[in-house]
Amino acid sequence: MNNLMKKNVVIGSLLINIVLIVVLVLTLSNNYFISKELNNITSKCYEIGGTAKLEIQDISKGEYHFECIKE
Repeated sequence: MNNLMKKNVVIGSLLINIVLIVVLVLTLSNNYFISKELNNITSKCYEIGGTAKLEIQDISKGEYHFECIKE
């Protein structure tokens, strides 16, 4: 393998790693903010004396159904 091919392999590997890191950071950030949102809405429901009903369809997409049932 000549130097140019080695350099291209290193650059390609570096780019793949950067893309993977960006995807990982975005996924973790998304999950963090969704969990903060869910904690916030359930806490507010409990503060007003309600019972939180939460059905999570797909947490990675932020798909859930929330209901605050006040009796």
